[in-house]
Amino acid sequence: MSDAFISVSTVAGSLREGHRDGSRNDALFYNPVGLAFTNSGDIIVADNSNHCIRKVTLREGNDISSHVETIAGVAGRPGYRDGTADQALFYKPTSVAVGVDDTIYVTDLGNKRIRTVDGCGKVSTLAGSGKPGFVDGQGTSASFTALYNITSSANKSIFYISDEQFVRTMDVHGIVTTITEQRKLLKSIFFGKSKFGCLCQVACRGGDHETLYVADCSKHAVTSVSLNTGDLRTIAGGKRASEAALLNYPVGICVDISGYIFVCDGRNHKIEIISPTLETMTTLVGCGENGLVDGNGEETKLSNPRRLLLDESTHTLYFTQDHCIRKVDLQHLLPPLTQVSSLSEDLVSLVDNKDLADVVFQVEGKQIYAYKPILSARCSYFSCLFSSKESHLSRDRHMTTIPIEDVSFDAFQTLIVYLMTDKVNVDMNDWKMVCQLLILSDHFLVSKLKSYCETTLARQIRVENVVEILVLADTQNIPMLKKQAITFICKHRAVMVDRDEMKKLSPSLLFEIMPKGL
Repeated sequence: MSDAFISVSTVAGSLREGHRDGSRNDALFYNPVGLAFTNSGDIIVADNSNHCIRKVTLREGNDISSHVETIAGVAGRPGYRDGTADQALFYKPTSVAVGVDDTIYVTDLGNKRIRTVDGCGKVSTLAGSGKPGFVDGQGTSASFTALYNITSSANKSIFYISDEQFVRTMDVHGIVTTITEQRKLLKSIFFGKSKFGCLCQVACRGGDHETLYVADCSKHAVTSVSLNTGDLRTIAGGKRASEAALLNYPVGICVDISGYIFVCDGRNHKIEIISPTLETMTTLVGCGENGLVDGNGEETKLSNPRRLLLDESTHTLYFTQDHCIRKVDLQHLLPPLTQVSSLSEDLVSLVDNKDLADVVFQVEGKQIYAYKPILSARCSYFSCLFSSKESHLSRDRHMTTIPIEDVSFDAFQTLIVYLMTDKVNVDMNDWKMVCQLLILSDHFLVSKLKSYCETTLARQIRVENVVEILVLADTQNIPMLKKQAITFICKHRAVMVDRDEMKKLSPSLLFEIMPKGL
């Protein structure tokens, strides 16, 4: 892999342990582990050996001016106590996840409980009795053994938890369930028959066939778990013979919207990348020597990288190691990687191919040619449209013409190209285009693209567009985006209160904003 443009830099912290809030150069951590994004794009950190939860504010996406603060827990004081931010106690928190309302969910390893931190910093216990065990249930009737990681689903309504050898789920009400197929393994755990060793991080990839990807550090493997069938599959490492697939204590994992899997190869001091076809695994960054050296690709030095966090809107991969948070710039990653498989490039040649197409969309007086089988396979909306026995479209063996109204040609063409090639061929910094794509992906039930648009749009909220984004989120029923827009308006109320577009908001939206501080 060409790594000349894959750069690694340090966001905050250093090789020195400690606890200190402040700028990126002044801040100190003590074994930070799990990371998660807030809905406004800041990073929440489980500062494990400081026994507290920290926040890194990335100002306008620029980590050079980042600021670190403690938002819950008392540094250096382990314990168990719910309460206000400065009174609550944690005991070796290992990971964090953020809900749709910006509630922070914490795996409190030492206390064997899932804790929450609300917007005011109040800490509460959501699930876990504090006694070791694998007991499903709600709240304190559930029990955990070794809480290493928590990851949210795409809509943030379900959380996936790695609890020693098992993947478990939890909803926002604290109802804990062990994934069905693994429930059979519970009785055999003491006989060494579990299919997993010790699970460190779980990554979720949404879509029609939702799959979890698991970093199993004690078996030195990456495993996939189908949430539809419960099937397990070793992807890399473990007992596979191929030397190229060997891992040494993988502890962190994440997956992007295209299916690339990133893995913290802990004791090899590298971050590896697995292609979407699962055929190749190569080193992304790290020369294999222990250390903290920024730079490009395999020239860099890492030290037991722990957990990963991917920002797909900025193509940035964050990770923790030692007493710091670092990042990998992936801006130039995808072009060389797409050479692993030519499928996407080959499908591009079919886009708008009039001679081979069997369906044409009429948009703003222009034509977009496509293919029923591909659209049906990629999109449940088109599958129903073309396969319904009552639909004349399913019986038409010749070119089918479908008029599309109230949408721009560019936006609809982008949707069709995405369905055909899995590529978004427009500038995602154009927030108005992202708004159009969000509406289209919602209407045509393209969940992955919708989720990508939501995340991208949330990062682009500004004074000039926040009202329009708020109205869109309210109209399309997107709670996370709506919450973010309202929070932004309240935070910038001095600027927002006199803007003309604020005066045009509906009474119901104004009523939602007013109690929050406008």
